[in-house]
Amino acid sequence: MGHKSGQDSPLRSEGQIPMKVMKFGGSSVADATRIAAVIRIVAAQAATERICVVFSAMKGVTDELLTAAGEAVLGDQAYANRLESIRRRHLDAAAALVSGAAHEELVADIEARCEELSELLHGVRLVRECPPRTQDLIVSFGERLNCRNIAAAMQAADLPARYVDARDIVRTDANHGAASVDFEETYRRAAAELA
Repeated sequence: MGHKSGQDSPLRSEGQIPMKVMKFGGSSVADATRIAAVIRIVAAQAATERICVVFSAMKGVTDELLTAAGEAVLGDQAYANRLESIRRRHLDAAAALVSGAAHEELVADIEARCEELSELLHGVRLVRECPPRTQDLIVSFGERLNCRNIAAAMQAADLPARYVDARDIVRTDANHGAASVDFEETYRRAAAELA
């Protein structure tokens, strides 16, 4: 069930301030410089409106993750170098955007996610297959790593931001690789999480 323009949004209840959703693609959040520019845009909007911001993976990371999965299926350990490059990009962005204890916490989070991703890719290499569900999980690390970085950077810029894992909100038909969104359940979860 889709949402048509002009209808009352299921994300808006009686008397509630409307929420503007902003979406930034991979080119907009490709590195620390671009992320900082996006944060300035978000800050300007947040000064006058209630907003929810959605970010993609850094430019090229989704393709790199898909390539890494393909390499792992072939038993090619080059996936480990690709993963290291992705890890380094996120650590570099974190270092440029966040400092102090928040940076240390963010680095620990990046390291934990990259370790989880490494174990997942190692498993793919061992069994020499990557079913759609596993591939979807591998690809999700791009958004999850970048969104954690950006949320921490927004907090460092004194914006009242928090990371929300889309997996806690979005519901699909579980047709991995080509899933369709269950809009009714997704709207219900979004309304509860973002209230």
